[in-house]
Amino acid sequence: MADLDSSGEGTVTTAPTPDSDRDSKATHHRQSSPNASLLQATTAREYYNAPATDSFYRSLWGGEHIHIGTYTSPSDTITVASQRTVERMAALAHITSATRVLDIGAGYGGAARWLARTYGCKVTCLNLSEVQNARNRERTREQGLEALVEVVDGVFEHLPFADATFDLVWCQDCLLHASDRHAVVAEVARVLVPRGADVILTDHMATRDADPERVGPIKQRLQLMLGLATRQFYQDVFRAQGFEDAGYLDGTEHMVTHCSKVLAALQDARHLSTDIPGDFAEKAKTGMSHWVEGGKEGQLEWGVFHFRR
Repeated sequence: MADLDSSGEGTVTTAPTPDSDRDSKATHHRQSSPNASLLQATTAREYYNAPATDSFYRSLWGGEHIHIGTYTSPSDTITVASQRTVERMAALAHITSATRVLDIGAGYGGAARWLARTYGCKVTCLNLSEVQNARNRERTREQGLEALVEVVDGVFEHLPFADATFDLVWCQDCLLHASDRHAVVAEVARVLVPRGADVILTDHMATRDADPERVGPIKQRLQLMLGLATRQFYQDVFRAQGFEDAGYLDGTEHMVTHCSKVLAALQDARHLSTDIPGDFAEKAKTGMSHWVEGGKEGQLEWGVFHFRR
């Protein structure tokens, strides 16, 4: 999940309007300094490598997924809803055994393994957390999927792959951690085939008219060097790279439900691993409260993008 206490971006502002592309130079989507980019990656890596973080996701998410779930019933568990999001995203693209998939910010690799097992396709996971990558490789071996799922250490601003290597880029709830979203999208465009390519993407975003003072605490909690992106930003920047906007599924209500469930679990000590320190749990509660309140107030949104070229 694009998280509660990690990462790094900057000031919270709204995305560019169609008649103004000042965004290409603005600090809320791009960090020009290599040192700033390195700091962003280091901040996120240290957070996700921390034992408390690993325990948090394993005990509350089940250790397969760390993204927003899709809920059809109040009784849905976090694990079931998280898996449902993967299935609904996959239904947007025509995936076959010949599809070459790149999952950027792959976390524990739950989506990658499901795609490989379901469609027989090859999936490459790109992720910066060594701890998550080690768990991903372990679970991939346990499920006998080594021939289909590869795990690569790296960051999404600099993808270590040749041009036109993949047919589909998959990305769930992680680009709020990017130090330069323009660079990420340019890299995604580069490694995808020129024609017949798909991007399936989710992220936590500020709404177009979000109040910076209301969204600001999230930026502070996440230690963001950039602000949250908006829906319009992603649509504009992918179009600029030659992609067609193939649709957007608003799932803000699911973000509110998901974060409410995580918050409730954090408040019930029976759900918590003894490896999760009290101060970590308290910060996580504060972070989840921000997402819940922001979603209810129309300051934040979450959804699924589909881009095609």
